Amino acid sequence: MTPIAHTMVGLGGWIGFSKRPGIKEMVAFVLAANLPDGDFLLRLIPAVRRAMPHQYFTHNLLFALLSAVILFGLVRGIRLRLALAGVALSHLALDLVVTDTAAPIGFPLLWPFSERLFHVGGFPSLRRGDPAVVFSRGNLVVVILELLLFALPLWLLAGRRLAKMIGSEGFRRKK
Repeated sequence: MTPIAHTMVGLGGWIGFSKRPGIKEMVAFVLAANLPDGDFLLRLIPAVRRAMPHQYFTHNLLFALLSAVILFGLVRGIRLRLALAGVALSHLALDLVVTDTAAPIGFPLLWPFSERLFHVGGFPSLRRGDPAVVFSRGNLVVVILELLLFALPLWLLAGRRLAKMIGSEGFRRKK
């Protein structure tokens, strides 16, 4: 999945579980939803790209849960912390259903305890490469699908609450 879907799930978790409209909480949920893809940025460095396949060390239960624990300081209460951990784990669930086209196929969900690769597939993936590939019709279809499946429902179900939370004084106030 792209950051679109992961971010929408993070925002949905924040809207669904937060009672306070704080920017720190929102950032924690969006980060938790996206952190496993941080390896993508590291892989822009050629030496790292050769040594670390995408979705290898960051796409596992241990990394997702540790990411959530690191972000616990930005949220208060056990309920929000459990929701944050759930959002972090959602990244793995979403990526499991994306059709993986780059070797190695799948990711080691149980690493470091097992190196077995998990992959379900079914949802189309973004193709990477030169600008003609990146801006292809197929990639546009993937982005539109994610917007329809993740952003549109969030907007329809919680758009008013999201606008209210972000527009409130408590959202901008430092705590």
